[in-house]
Amino acid sequence: MSALLVAGLVAASGANAQAHNHGDHAASPATAPRPAAVAVEKAAPNAKFKAEFAATDRNNDGKLTRREMVKHPMISHFKMMDVNGDGYISFAEYTRKH
Repeated sequence: MSALLVAGLVAASGANAQAHNHGDHAASPATAPRPAAVAVEKAAPNAKFKAEFAATDRNNDGKLTRREMVKHPMISHFKMMDVNGDGYISFAEYTRKH
């Protein structure tokens, strides 16, 4: 009976992994019109976010480019994080609640 339970859990976890598609929650395509200004819900920035952002913002301009985030674990979500579509991640966008 335990082997059957394990086989069921393995099958269920594989189905969930395959069902996850970034296209389901990714930002709209670049060709779609985007609003000029998007209100970004601000999270209470803590020291961890400030330190991560500062370490990633190599030129200290207060925004992150795709190039600056190339080694960041969230690089695959860059387009989704860039709420206003300007090609940069602001600190407000970086700390935005999802």
